[in-house]
Amino acid sequence: LVANFREEDKDALGKFMEVMERVKRHVAMVFHRYISGKGLKIWFQDKQVEPWDPFLSSHSSTQRMPEEAIGRSVVRVKGYVLPHKAKLDETEFRDAGGLKGWNAHQGFYIYRKERLLVAGDWFGMFKKEEHHKLARIQLDLPNDLDTDWQIDIKKSVARPPLKVRDQLKQYASRVRLQAVEVYRHKGKVLQRKIGFSEFQPLWNERSRGSKRSYEINLAHPLISEVLEMPHPTAADIRRILRFVEET
Repeated sequence: LVANFREEDKDALGKFMEVMERVKRHVAMVFHRYISGKGLKIWFQDKQVEPWDPFLSSHSSTQRMPEEAIGRSVVRVKGYVLPHKAKLDETEFRDAGGLKGWNAHQGFYIYRKERLLVAGDWFGMFKKEEHHKLARIQLDLPNDLDTDWQIDIKKSVARPPLKVRDQLKQYASRVRLQAVEVYRHKGKVLQRKIGFSEFQPLWNERSRGSKRSYEINLAHPLISEVLEMPHPTAADIRRILRFVEET
């Protein structure tokens, strides 16, 4: 990179530092789960690399969709709907844009043994559109499906096999639907439909050891409203069933 430049060449130094910054951010993205969850420490110019979490999983306004098994149940997907810009400060919004920006980073994030291979791709199932930019989906692969998922020797490319594409598309459609709601309602999820401003998930996730289960959140305003009716109508029941189907 610098073999043909003089040490005092400020322009060359600036370009070199730009490349270094991109490399550092790439490392922070690819190995973020090792850094944050496994205690891995990576040093860059005597400074420790901080992980870049594409899902903003620690943010209180991030919405987490139920995890599902794909195919033979060894592949797992978990959707995230990131907060609307109104819920983020300037630094959070800029950092969440990652290396390529908000629109480019929507889609599936494929991990092989928790190492990131693909950072945001709909694999031809959908186009990347502005109103879906809050949708990001974590997809975990074991290390024995490299051939099925066309993972190359550099571990930088992966493509879902045909036999699971329909299931992935159905799951992604639900995440994208929720992302559109947040985008259009400026972070006030379903406020215009059912009149509440703080997000309440329809499903509560329960963990017991390695087992997970899900139950309907009876405190959800749409559910509690119908439960308190002395004589709910067929239309009220259909409204709940439609909401359950959508989520």
